[in-house]
Amino acid sequence: MNSSFRFLGVWFNVVGSRNFVKKQVARECNSFAATVRSAKLSAKQVVYLHNTVLIPRLEYHMQVTHLSESECASATSSICSMVKHKANFSRVLPDPILFLSQGLGLINLFFHQSQTHLTNLFLLANSSSSFMKSLFLYRLRLIQFSFLIPISPLLVKDWTIWSKLFAFKQDYIACTIALLTTTPFKLLRSRLYTIPDLTISDGYTPLFNDMTPKIFISYFRRLRSLQLYYLSQFITPQGTHLITWNVYLSNLLRRKGHRVLPHKWFSNIHQCTTVPNSNSLLLDQFSSDATSSNIDLVLAFSSSRKSMKWIVTLDEDGSPLFGKQLSKQQYSCKIVHWTSD
Repeated sequence: MNSSFRFLGVWFNVVGSRNFVKKQVARECNSFAATVRSAKLSAKQVVYLHNTVLIPRLEYHMQVTHLSESECASATSSICSMVKHKANFSRVLPDPILFLSQGLGLINLFFHQSQTHLTNLFLLANSSSSFMKSLFLYRLRLIQFSFLIPISPLLVKDWTIWSKLFAFKQDYIACTIALLTTTPFKLLRSRLYTIPDLTISDGYTPLFNDMTPKIFISYFRRLRSLQLYYLSQFITPQGTHLITWNVYLSNLLRRKGHRVLPHKWFSNIHQCTTVPNSNSLLLDQFSSDATSSNIDLVLAFSSSRKSMKWIVTLDEDGSPLFGKQLSKQQYSCKIVHWTSD
């Protein structure tokens, strides 16, 4: 059942479509314009009826739906045209002039919608009700899980990556938080706030900041199933290099099948975070100062695939450990080290 239906005075849509609300708003605006156009009313009287009668009706229809600025402009185009006619303005007069408080003061539907949604978000976030706080916390955690956001959704500065997802468009809270980022206002966690910090610990640099938007959106469900949230999960203990694909596979507790070639999402992380042709050296903005070392390890000689390779690694103090490969498997090898007394 894809069509909307009315039950006990409330409209429902099983698939969560926004089209019905958009059509409702456009129908209300067109009906208002057709009714008022033939009435003997001045431009100021029409504006008064629009602001005090029509806008509350539209606000009721849009209370859990976000319409874009272009959708709002399209719905109210007939009203703007009618107001220009009543005020003897030219048809080519830009619509924003009608919204000026120094002029007619016609309420802009998109700005009014934004103000209403943001007010509801602030009231929900600062509610004194324990039930509402728990509900708000649950919604924030659900947004984290749905869109692979390891930090609090209130700290995300740009929602462009998720803006085209159907799930995002249907999520009222996520859309409202995204709308908040386009304004000078923001929500901060107070010391007296009882809702806990939502940031997933043991990591830094979220993956949505380290991948191209297209690849992240294509693979974020796969990354979520693997519990991969941060770039730090792919960085060596020294904090200077990205681990290889084989090292990542060897660290997995459970491997389903054996794939030699890296997955596309891993290749994208490598491409976006490392210096080209540098043996996986991280770019400056991604490297960590966890362990500082001034030692440059240079390959002294090459060896064939059949011969056992000499290997140099760093210990916890950043000192070099010299060793040789004894045996090799698909995703692991055994190394013997020489240490001084």
